[in-house]
Amino acid sequence: MGRGMYNFFSSKILGVIKSYFLDDRYSERCGIVLKGNEQGFTPLPNVLSSTDMFQVNPKVFLLRDKIKTIVHSHPFGCSYPSELDVFSSRQVGVPYLIYSCAFNNFVYFDLEKCIPIKV
Repeated sequence: MGRGMYNFFSSKILGVIKSYFLDDRYSERCGIVLKGNEQGFTPLPNVLSSTDMFQVNPKVFLLRDKIKTIVHSHPFGCSYPSELDVFSSRQVGVPYLIYSCAFNNFVYFDLEKCIPIKV
């Protein structure tokens, strides 16, 4: 794990996120973790209803300054961000935490680098 990542994402919150994604492991799902509530995960609907892309309601970005990370799943691929994930994360200025249902692991993209997180 990267520096300080274990303290930021407890095994409890990672377990909650993982369970949510595995409940519908064949669809790309998403949610957010808010600043000041790093132990709370808020699931959000994927407005694309897709197996390989996600989009949150654009109104969520009115809270951009309060969002610690946007979380989404990759049902079939690895947990590393796609080119679109990197672009989107940097465009909104919010890090991504990605869970791979296929490989059972997370990667945190902090807008610059990827930090693998084992479950």
